[in-house]
Amino acid sequence: MYTMSNSDISIRNQSMDSSRVQMESLETAAKMLEKHMMLEKHMVLDSNYASLYDKMRIRFNKNCATVSGSSELDYPRGAAFTNIKQLVPVNKVPIPPEIIENFKTQVPSKLEAKAHIDHIIAQCLASPDILLHASVYDWMISNGLTDDLIESSKPSLEKYLRDASWFSASCSKVCLTSSSLTYILPTFINALITQEDSLAQICIDNSRNVLYTRSELGLISVYDLYERGQGFRSLVSLSEEMIVQQALKFHITLQKNYLKPIVSISAIEARECLLLGLVVTCESGTRLYFNAGFTPKCQRPSTLTLMHVRLPPGFTGALPLARPDKVNLVHYSRGNLVMTTAPTGIQESIWLLSSDPYAFHTSFMESQTCLIMDSKPWVLEEVGSGATTTAMCTKEEPPLVVRQHYERPAKYVALGPHGVEIYAKLRPVDLLAQLFKDGNGPESQSVKQYFQAQSEDQACASCLILACNSNAQNITISEWATRAFFLYGGEPKVSPASLQDSYTSPFSPNVISTPRPVQPGATFLSTTQQPQQDTVFSAKHNGLYLYVSRILRPLWTRRVVREVGVGELDTSVSLLEVSTVCSHLQAVSCFLENNSSILPPSSVVKDITIVDDNTLYKTRLQEVYLMERKSLEALKQFIGQACQILGFWRILCEHHFPNIASFKIDQDYCATVSGSSELDYPRGAAFTNIKQLVPVNKVPIPPEIIENFSLIQSHSSMGLFPEINRAWLAVDNQIYIWDYEHRTDISFFDGLNNTIIGVGLVKPKPNIFKSNVKYLLVLSTIMEVVILGMMVPEHEPESTGEGQEEIQLVKKVLYSIPTDGVTMSVIKGSSMGRIFMGGTDGNLYEIKYQRYCELPIAETQVPSKLEAKAHIDHIIAQCLASPDILLHASVYDWMISNGLTDDLIESSKPSLEKYLVRCQSLSQFSLDHNGLLWKYHERHGNHAAAADILMKMAKTPGNNVELQERAEFLAKALMCMRSQEAGVMGHYMHELQDLLQVAGVQKAILAAITDIANTTDNPELQVSAQHAIMSLNSNLYDVTELFTNYAEEFELWECKLHIIELAGYRDDHLIQSTWQKILQVELDSCTAEDPNIVLGIVMDKVSSLYNKYETGSFVFPMDFLVYQLEYISCSLRASPEIVQKSFVSMGVPFKSLVTIYEDLSKRNSDTWAQSGDPLHLVIAIGYLAENFARRHQEIPSPLRKQLAFKLQDLLTNCLSTLYSKTNVDQVVQWLKDIQRDIGEICMQG
Repeated sequence: MYTMSNSDISIRNQSMDSSRVQMESLETAAKMLEKHMMLEKHMVLDSNYASLYDKMRIRFNKNCATVSGSSELDYPRGAAFTNIKQLVPVNKVPIPPEIIENFKTQVPSKLEAKAHIDHIIAQCLASPDILLHASVYDWMISNGLTDDLIESSKPSLEKYLRDASWFSASCSKVCLTSSSLTYILPTFINALITQEDSLAQICIDNSRNVLYTRSELGLISVYDLYERGQGFRSLVSLSEEMIVQQALKFHITLQKNYLKPIVSISAIEARECLLLGLVVTCESGTRLYFNAGFTPKCQRPSTLTLMHVRLPPGFTGALPLARPDKVNLVHYSRGNLVMTTAPTGIQESIWLLSSDPYAFHTSFMESQTCLIMDSKPWVLEEVGSGATTTAMCTKEEPPLVVRQHYERPAKYVALGPHGVEIYAKLRPVDLLAQLFKDGNGPESQSVKQYFQAQSEDQACASCLILACNSNAQNITISEWATRAFFLYGGEPKVSPASLQDSYTSPFSPNVISTPRPVQPGATFLSTTQQPQQDTVFSAKHNGLYLYVSRILRPLWTRRVVREVGVGELDTSVSLLEVSTVCSHLQAVSCFLENNSSILPPSSVVKDITIVDDNTLYKTRLQEVYLMERKSLEALKQFIGQACQILGFWRILCEHHFPNIASFKIDQDYCATVSGSSELDYPRGAAFTNIKQLVPVNKVPIPPEIIENFSLIQSHSSMGLFPEINRAWLAVDNQIYIWDYEHRTDISFFDGLNNTIIGVGLVKPKPNIFKSNVKYLLVLSTIMEVVILGMMVPEHEPESTGEGQEEIQLVKKVLYSIPTDGVTMSVIKGSSMGRIFMGGTDGNLYEIKYQRYCELPIAETQVPSKLEAKAHIDHIIAQCLASPDILLHASVYDWMISNGLTDDLIESSKPSLEKYLVRCQSLSQFSLDHNGLLWKYHERHGNHAAAADILMKMAKTPGNNVELQERAEFLAKALMCMRSQEAGVMGHYMHELQDLLQVAGVQKAILAAITDIANTTDNPELQVSAQHAIMSLNSNLYDVTELFTNYAEEFELWECKLHIIELAGYRDDHLIQSTWQKILQVELDSCTAEDPNIVLGIVMDKVSSLYNKYETGSFVFPMDFLVYQLEYISCSLRASPEIVQKSFVSMGVPFKSLVTIYEDLSKRNSDTWAQSGDPLHLVIAIGYLAENFARRHQEIPSPLRKQLAFKLQDLLTNCLSTLYSKTNVDQVVQWLKDIQRDIGEICMQG
């Protein structure tokens, strides 16, 4: 018998291990290939959406335009989600006061101005900066100061004059649209044969390099800039009348006034539609879509053909909620039309028409939103939109529902006379988040309707976007989205019909009843392993695959390397793109780890022992559960491996990929490093009747600013630079530029001699500047066009997508071109750095500029503040990148000691919070460190913690904080608690509000006692006042302590009244006695001899307190005050007219006054006789009736008639009183005349 040796056993074991490893590798490879198939399948399903061209039902190569907008399905409404909260105001940001103050300065005399200018020139020329010298010389020549220039003895002047000839030829203006005949014919003949029509708008399609223009009379022209954007060719022009005639051919019943005038044109880029190039918007809101000759194979323009007429809401059979009319401003981008309307007699509105909610539909359907605006805007721009990664691989991008996890919500900024209004457009996932908030969870009926309308697969994918975003601000929404994912995600299903089929594969994707034909290039494991029919995976499973496929979509079909030179390779995927995709995948991986219950149990029917009719179905169901479990396990493994690969590629990007690629690499490997073939893009989900515009910000402009502008300006204009998130204001020859959201980076330029007519911001041509000039500011006046530079620091902070770039306006004029009598009012730049301008003569001009050779900077030049700041920031960033916590603490100490607290709180390092907390404990609530700590919490979204620190700072006793600062701490704490994230602790907010109100009373008491200390001659009272001032500044007191220890002790009657109202203490005797003291103090302090003046001073005090308290406040007893004031008036022998007239001027209603005087007339009349004038009240009532007769038109008709009858009765009683007296004939006749006038009012009704 043969016995196996140890070596034979070892060899056999090694063979078995090798076979096992080989089988496991093959199984893993098969699973990965199946995951690739599944992801590609979802990408294909995600790409089955109708393009804009297909939705319009346009037939290619057929000269027949289509019409939409007249059917109820074109603008559906009344379906689901009607309870969604649609408008969320955030905050208000006023215009920086620095800009306002510059327009309030007085104009100096010529002599003072000349001396001031000479002083500034001398200071500038004393600087070693040669660039600054050149700027001064440019300014002196342009302002005619040549004599002063020649007197300068600076060596830099000779260098400047040598280069002057080169600079003068570096820029020129070329008319692109006028023919050579215009240069031959005289000017008066050109004026006779051409119609005066200036250019009103220029828009550029940078994806195709096509330029469109619109004139004031509606002439639309098309120009080809050639494929690389370096040429120019005029193609075709269509007048407004020609466009109207074309449209009427396809819609005979449409009226002409709905097709003109044309108010805006907008380019349609290739990423939105390959076969449409321009959309024209009319004043009625009608849109006209044109093709500029584009075909699927050729994207060069050749003509302009009307393809589709889209009617605005209001043309359907159903009665519309509203209809756009008098459209004045329009912005169109990526299928979203935003327009402002100003119908006659109706407040300004802003409209949004968007097809994003209906991406899956095959017809052209749009949602509509209409909001009321504060005022008529002057400018409408889009800012802040766009993906965080680069554009996707195909020419037409997929709908927003597919790419929304990579894009921020689009924002629209409207700038008008009342300031800036900012609106945000909600993404589909934002709508789901809003439904969670409104329903306080996922169990609401609106969330169920969302899943039904979008389909469970799509809705689960949207839930994953929210569930995987579990930051501190989104934790509640993330939990609700996770619950909705499991609540409505369902379970895998099997149909009894499938029980007759044979089962041939242990794994298959989600299967439809009719298998889809195999696409070209598709791969399958084998032809026999077809998906099992009627086997349906759960929506949770499909939603996960759908979301993962959307995350990987931007990189799935792209080559990750590209050849930049002979034998030189570089990555085609940026570090930001890889990091973004990797972070999303890691979030999904964490979601799967934290929610392991998503995997179905490995056995759902393992206890079956009895064979009956249901056994086969239960066995089949168990197989389906096992299939889904294996699929999800494989997906989890695939995500882990994808994160490893992307993490490796991120390391390559961080360490300068060209250097790594310069090592010897197999060329065959380089050729295969790519994704799969291109696929079509997806359809989105559908839901109806949801308003998608959310006002984010409203920035008011104070009316006094507008008034100042109207007094000093000859020409003013405002606008926005969406490229840099800045607003600009041009008044006369000055322009101001500022960050309208953060009120920072305020720049201005006033070096022009003429009024600014046109303003534009363009990117410069590549490699045109040696320095870091990133933008060109183009200013047009009547006499010249001036180009300035905008610089960005070389050491830019790392962009996060949310921060603002630091922009510096270089006030040196780079180029200056005379206008030759043609005013340029429209300025537009192309992506290639070309500058186009529209003239008032109707022609299109281009500004040609050459390479700018900047003057060398002296080696001894002291760095500018901007450069020094960038250098310091770079050193701080390097220090904080170290893991040494002690080094971090040293840096924080240095930053605090050097006043860099604003930069300090911007840091997001975890060590900063620990440092500030430790400093707080060591310094026993130091204001410096706690001030930084609350700012840190507020900056990073922890508003509740910030409010708690602020309240403690306000309530901590001590002499190092005054009362004004304590009140500011409370106000800031209340603002923190009112923020969107922290506004949930109602009791805490009420406590802060009460503290702030009491602090306001304490401030009033402090001011009154301070006034006593400064005016009194009593030494004891002065000492008491000084002690009270120290006590009030060192702590916050409650109302009882303020009333007893301060208001009563120092006889502060107005403060007592304020405390009574704040405490809600309704004691009529106390209130009346307090008022008597207030009136007596005013009488005692008045030194005038004229009784009318004395009474007027008392009434001014009453008026100020009336305005202070709300109408109807219990501390303002109107009947008591009228009686007291009339009694004072009678005692002073003042005019009986003053009291009632003053109350009417305050705004007290006639109804209240008539009732009060009616009650006074019923009292004992001896009071007035004892005061010195028995007829005082009768005459006062007469003046009241006379005042009513003069102002009765201000009172509503029903109340007017009622008061007239009451006054007639009151005058009758007064006359009956006078009949028993002597020497009153004149008064009687006066009252009868008034009674007659009031009788006529009664007759008028």
